[in-house]
Amino acid sequence: MVEILTNHVIVCAMEILFGVAVLAAFFWLTREKFDFEIQIDSGDVCDVRGEAPRGFARDSLQICKDLGIERARIRGRQRGDIMALDFSKDIPQQHQQRFRNALHFR
Repeated sequence: MVEILTNHVIVCAMEILFGVAVLAAFFWLTREKFDFEIQIDSGDVCDVRGEAPRGFARDSLQICKDLGIERARIRGRQRGDIMALDFSKDIPQQHQQRFRNALHFR
């Protein structure tokens, strides 16, 4: 009886692990992929992932300083001929165009 119960627990645990693996793979495959990500914290660029256009991190930092924004995240994704930007909620919508201008006037 104990052996049957042990086998049942092992089978259930394996089914749960398989389900978790399938869910993790699904989320990994369907997540949004960005070409670059810039993290600004305490008024300094603390992390750049991917290849941000030359000078864009510096320009973004300057815009954040001008606006008094201490923390922010800016991600860019190439869509055909256009680089689309995604902003953290720390950057008010009315100021996001300044970052787009900095990107496109490079």
